[in-house]
Parts: sequence; structure tokens; C-alpha cells
Amino acid sequence: KTWKECLKPDFEIYFEANLPSPISYKQYAKENKIKDLLIPYIKESAENKSNLEGATVVDAIIINPTNGFSVLFEAKVLSDISCQVTYDESRNQMIRNIDVMLEKNDHLIDSLNKRNPAFTLFSLLTPRKFKNEKSYSRLYAYKYNEYKKYPQMIQEDLPHRKNIDYIELCNRIGWLTWEDFKDISYKYCKWL
Repeated sequence: KTWKECLKPDFEIYFEANLPSPISYKQYAKENKIKDLLIPYIKESAENKSNLEGATVVDAIIINPTNGFSVLFEAKVLSDISCQVTYDESRNQMIRNIDVMLEKNDHLIDSLNKRNPAFTLFSLLTPRKFKNEKSYSRLYAYKYNEYKKYPQMIQEDLPHRKNIDYIELCNRIGWLTWEDFKDISYKYCKWL
């Protein structure tokens, strides 16, 4: 109910954590995406593969192993989100993060398997300039605002997910800036 409850008694931070692609997405991709591939050699390659998407590497994840609360971070400075996956031209890096956020996995190392998807948040982390910029020079600005404003857009980008409250999911997606951390303490983000 409160941030204090979420983070007590202790929490752990992992960087560059590999979270496996959801099985439901892998099955969906195999059954539905191969026929839509534009490039013949990629289509041929996909037909011979049993796994069309590897793990998603989240830049950072905070986990409270006691209660399962966690936050996944996709951090950017000058780069943009990846706008495609080899075997799915419509899948972007942000939706991959949100998709793995919703997936429970008991086969991960250390406390990563203690994460409760129902108590997991996603945050984009970028320079403030790109959050406040009206020209939307970054794809993540479009996708973030689209997902926050139109929950059905998340639903369209996660066609393999069933029984999801997409309005509630939108409330678990946020955008922080590096300057937010610097505003807390001069010790953070000294490169700014």
C-alpha cells in the first residue's frame, strides 16, 4: 500500500538481468508471426527455430524478496528503444519489458524468482530533456504516451496475453529521469 511497505525490510538490485521471453509469446509467435515476415531468408530461418525470442535484458531491477515487489527499469541516455525483434517486426523493446514484467518465473537465480508480477512496476529512465520535449524525437516518448493514454494499444501489442486489466497495467508504468535522481542528491548522476 505504501513505498515503505514495498521496500522494507530490504531490497536487492540487479543490473542487466535476463528475464526469459514468456512461453505464451513464444507459442503465439511460432503460430502467427512467421507467415508475416517480410524478408525471405529470415522467414526461412524462423521456420527452423523452436524459439523465436530470447531473454529480455532489463537494464536494472529492484526486488524485495520478502514480498515480491519489484521495479523493472529500461534506461536510456542518448539511444532509443529498439523498434523490432528479428522475428517480429512489430514488437518493440518497451513492450518486451512490459511482457516479461507480467510473467512469473520460478527458475531464475537468486531473488529474481521471488518477483511477483502483480507487484511489479515498469519505469522508463531517460534524460529529462526527452520527457519534456514536445517534438518527440525518441520512439520511447511516443510508445510511452500511447501506452499510458490508450490501454488498448498495450493489448494490441500483447495479443498472446489473456485476462489482463490493461487500465490497471497502465497505472504500473512510469517514466523517471536521470535528473530526478540528481535532484534527490548531488551524489547521483554526477555526469549530468
